[in-house]
Amino acid sequence: MKKCVTSILILTLPFILGCEKRLFRFVATIDQTSVFTLSTVYGNFAEQQFIARNDVLGKLDIPKKAHITDVKIESLSLKVIKRPENKAPAMTVSATVFGTRVPGRMFDPVTVPLVGVDVPFVGLNALIESAIDGLKDKFKAYIQALDNTSFSVQVTGNSVPTGQQIALDLQLIIKATVEYEECVETLEGTGGDKCDDSTTPASP
Repeated sequence: MKKCVTSILILTLPFILGCEKRLFRFVATIDQTSVFTLSTVYGNFAEQQFIARNDVLGKLDIPKKAHITDVKIESLSLKVIKRPENKAPAMTVSATVFGTRVPGRMFDPVTVPLVGVDVPFVGLNALIESAIDGLKDKFKAYIQALDNTSFSVQVTGNSVPTGQQIALDLQLIIKATVEYEECVETLEGTGGDKCDDSTTPASP
């Protein structure tokens, strides 16, 4: 008998409390990896990859009526996967972005070690703000369906010391977060802020 009464209370709870639209804030993540295949006998290299809107958004699932409040580039990092024919003990590398509002170098040349069994991820701390801001704006325009054009990233560098054979795959990983808010139908008193049409305009 108690189970029956409990079930009735659960089923009737939404009708007792009522429903309302409340404003909730969410965070989604973007994890975009570009792979550059480097193969040079003399050490110096320049390789370019084009990145499309779908490459960036991937499985990102943000409701069309959500309002984008912020996009942040959280980090850039490098990872190296060496091939047996690689002879260079280290290399310098920098990356330049094209096709954004502010094209330019994203970070100054860094030295990446190529010795040891496992080459770790190399975190890039000294990012150049103007190019990173342009990349952020590109991502935001992708999310809002305001831009469908590709952009590109070119990596350049040399072996250390110069003149050494480089044979490897270089991964450039861009991690970003998307902050958005959405009016959600929920039970009264379950949290969130007051929601009305003027609070969360739909993204295009």
